[in-house]
Amino acid sequence: MNTTEPDRFAEAGGQPLVIHWRLTGHVFFTWEISTEAAEAALPDELEAVEIRPGVSLFSLGALRYGPAHFDKPDAPAFDEAVAAIHVAPDLSLAGPAPRYSFYATTVWSESMDFIEQDGRLLNTPCKHVPSMRHHFDPDGLGVTIVDANGPIARMRNTHPNPVFTPTEFWGQHFEDHHGPMVRGLWEWDGTRFEHMSRGEGDPGGLFPHEFWGKVDISAVGSVYRQMFAEPGAPHHERFYRVLRSGG
Repeated sequence: MNTTEPDRFAEAGGQPLVIHWRLTGHVFFTWEISTEAAEAALPDELEAVEIRPGVSLFSLGALRYGPAHFDKPDAPAFDEAVAAIHVAPDLSLAGPAPRYSFYATTVWSESMDFIEQDGRLLNTPCKHVPSMRHHFDPDGLGVTIVDANGPIARMRNTHPNPVFTPTEFWGQHFEDHHGPMVRGLWEWDGTRFEHMSRGEGDPGGLFPHEFWGKVDISAVGSVYRQMFAEPGAPHHERFYRVLRSGG
């Protein structure tokens, strides 16, 4: 953890900051998915958010982290792929109002340090996949995720006139993959381009792959939202100490 954090990020909702990530690349897509398929991948205590009857949301993030994390000056840059279902927030959880609330179904990275830390502190479904790679487009407006078994996903901007603007938003996450259900807060800030336009060209898609786990990607429909961090600009993601549900 970076101990020089601004005071306003040192704690949230009464919980201390436990992870501060510095990102150099981030593409985040959300698709429509049938509520039946979303809820089939959720534990009973969580409820999928519906945008209309029978339709929920499923997201995939491709993140690239800068070097020198884990208090190791020589630690290399690394990638993470995370898939998540959008769920109803816990309104009893103290802290900033969440823009998004997620239940992660898959978290893969080629970094063993990342896998160990994320699983230990956040209870996420981490898997070490040394062959996983993100191939970002030069303009930062697209990425292809692959591993030794083939392509996992392709995400590409379809808006003709991207404009990057600064933002900060907060969210909640729920995880039960290494013990009882926990819930916690996260924060993201940086410069990004985000849109919900069908726009022009092919936005890409999801390929059959073991990465998806319990999520039936045949139930995934059209792209709902696209977000891209600005290439070359600083971006930050922070996580706070998790609480057991009911705690």
